Amino acid sequence: MKSVFVLIAGFIFMSCNDHLRLEDEGYIIFGVYNGFCVIDCTDLYKIKDGQVYGETNDYFTSLEELKFSDDPLVESSYLKAKVVVDDFPDKLLDEKENVFGCPGCHDQDIVLVVYNDGSETWEWTLDTDQNAIPAYLETYVQLIKETVAELKG
Repeated sequence: MKSVFVLIAGFIFMSCNDHLRLEDEGYIIFGVYNGFCVIDCTDLYKIKDGQVYGETNDYFTSLEELKFSDDPLVESSYLKAKVVVDDFPDKLLDEKENVFGCPGCHDQDIVLVVYNDGSETWEWTLDTDQNAIPAYLETYVQLIKETVAELKG
């Protein structure tokens, strides 16, 4: 009986959303930015090592110039942000494209998602126009926008 329980528990654990590996040096960056604004145009967050960090830039120009606070946000913020990892759409990792829709073309926010598994980095920019992106990304883009709004408080 014990071995049946262990087998069932193992199956449940394996069927959980474990596609994103944020171990070792892995991280996910997510949030919104806008290229047509004057001040505080960036709301990006980085989840790494069980912590969430806010960016310190006024503008987003490139990943290389993106800086995050050395001090993590409070744990309740991490718990809010963790949903972005938990609900990450697996299909996104298989996409050949990394730009969906026409992000920022209509003076609207741009959703940024960056995933690093410790050795390789993927970067996607997503339009906030639900009609311009694949259906499977619609709820994820909305989730990111809502999560950013919650973290901004």
